[in-house]
Amino acid sequence: MPFSDQYRRQVTFTIKPEDENASQPIRVKVEIATRERIAYDGAKSFPFQVKNPWFNDKADIASFSREEILATKLRALLQRVKGRDLVDLAKAVALLDGLDAARIVELLGKYLGASGQAISRAEAEERMWAKLEDPSFLADVRPLLAADDAEDFDAEAERAAFVTVFTKLVKRIPGHAWAETSAMAKQFEMPELAST
Repeated sequence: MPFSDQYRRQVTFTIKPEDENASQPIRVKVEIATRERIAYDGAKSFPFQVKNPWFNDKADIASFSREEILATKLRALLQRVKGRDLVDLAKAVALLDGLDAARIVELLGKYLGASGQAISRAEAEERMWAKLEDPSFLADVRPLLAADDAEDFDAEAERAAFVTVFTKLVKRIPGHAWAETSAMAKQFEMPELAST
């Protein structure tokens, strides 16, 4: 077995959910990136606390900046067809005060450049509209949400997530708008996305 295949396996933890009405245990998949080891923003220290029936403690943990984590999430959104990336980004933009959207886009460029890739604004917009046309794009979202959130995740919530990410992040990517964006905005009844 080649060396890389030996370490491509994943670790999955199964835990009992706190929700007594949950029908299945929660599975947490742990993935470790081995190719990207640079933190462009440097390591950030965040307070962390664990408080549960088995263990209580707190510590400062080193992590990437919020903007750097979201830059890699934006890259994932633009490179694969997983609706969870859109939902994660929209939720982060809505909930994280003081988030620097320009820095997210700048870091996206650094990550793409490090792998010899580039995505212009026009390409990003084209990819986003193509995702919206793909019926499988948001199919992975509901099973990943808490029961109440899954129930609330309807067509209006999907639209809001798309508009948020498109306006706050995708439109900030360097370059010109995609020539078909206005037509797509009209087709999907999102006039707020037609402007340049």
